[in-house]
Amino acid sequence: ADLSSSTRRHQNDLDDLQSQKSKILREMIGDDGNEQSNALSHKVDSLDYLGEMWSSVLDQYSQEIRKEVQELASKTFRKLTNNPAGFHSISLNERFGLTVLDSEGFPVQRASPGLMQVTAVSLIDALGERSNISFPIFFDTPGQSIDQTHRNNIVNHYWSERDMQFVIIPSCGEFRAEEVEEAYDHLIARTWEIDFDSKTNRTKVIDRVCN
Repeated sequence: ADLSSSTRRHQNDLDDLQSQKSKILREMIGDDGNEQSNALSHKVDSLDYLGEMWSSVLDQYSQEIRKEVQELASKTFRKLTNNPAGFHSISLNERFGLTVLDSEGFPVQRASPGLMQVTAVSLIDALGERSNISFPIFFDTPGQSIDQTHRNNIVNHYWSERDMQFVIIPSCGEFRAEEVEEAYDHLIARTWEIDFDSKTNRTKVIDRVCN
C-alpha cells in the first residue's frame, strides 16, 4: 500500500512537471513554431527517448539482479534451515515481494516467526553477497523466535563461509557466552557481557575475551 501510494504521488509529480514543460514550450515557440523551436522540440524528444531507454535498462537490470538474489537466498536458506528437504526455494516477485515455497513448490501457508526470521537472514546475506560491499555484519538478537539448531547454523554460516567481521548482539538466553567462546575461540576477537545490578540500578560491562 505504501509503495502504491508513493508510486501514485511520484506519477502525479511527473504529470505536473510534464504539463509545466508543455506550457513553457508553447510560450516559447507560439502556435506556429519556427526553425529554432522545431530544433528545440527534437532535442526534447531525444531527451525523453533517452530517459525512457534508461528507465527500461534499469528495470531489466533490477529483474536480472532479482533472479540472482533469489538463487543466492535459496541456497543460504537450505543451509540454515533444519529441514532442507521440506522447502524448495525462496521466491521473489517482480516487486521483490518474498515467498517461501515448500518441497512441492507451493507457497508456505502460515509461516512461523522462526521460519520468516531465517528467511530474512538468508535474503540479507544474498543482498550482501550480490552488492560486493565489504562491511561488518551486525546481528541484533539473532536467536529470537528460532531454536538452538538454527542459531548454530547462522553462526556457523557467517563465521565459516563469509570473510567479514561478524558481530552478535544477543539478548539473555539466546547464546551462552561460555559455549560460544569454547566453540569459536579461534575466531572470536573479543566478547563482552552486560550485567545489570538491580540493587544499584547500574549496568556493568564485563570484558570476557581479549585475544
